[in-house]
Order: sequence, then C-alpha cells, then structure tokens
Amino acid sequence: MAAPLRVPVSGRLLAMLVPVRKRIKSAAYTAGGVDWEKFFRQYDKSGDGALELSEFQSVVRRALKLPPGQLSDADIKL
Repeated sequence: MAAPLRVPVSGRLLAMLVPVRKRIKSAAYTAGGVDWEKFFRQYDKSGDGALELSEFQSVVRRALKLPPGQLSDADIKL
C-alpha cells in the first residue's frame, strides 16, 4: 500500500476537512465495522478504482449529506 499523500493544509481547509473525514468514516461503517472497499465501490460508478470529481461530489452530497451551504462545490475541488 502506498504511503498517504502529505500536503500542507491551511487552517480554513483543515476546518473543512475534519468534519468531512468524520462523516466519511461514519458512512463507511457496516455491521462488521468500517468497510472502505464496499463504500468506494458503491460510489465508483466508472469502476476504475478511483473517485472522479463528480463521483466524490455525489459522496459529499448523498452519503455525507453536506449541502452546498456547508461545503461548496468550489471547496470540494480543493
């Protein structure tokens, strides 16, 4: 497995990311614990093993239930 990408993060961006990370982890829970593979497969509509921007926006809006007032499309692109 590759090492996680480390990118310098501003305070504003970090403030946005913390709740998103918590909601993603919560959304990935199943009866047996966190199932990341199942979660990503569900939203990887293209089946290429990665989430395109539109697929990730779908995760943010549908699974995480974050409206544009809480996290804008421009912020998602960051």
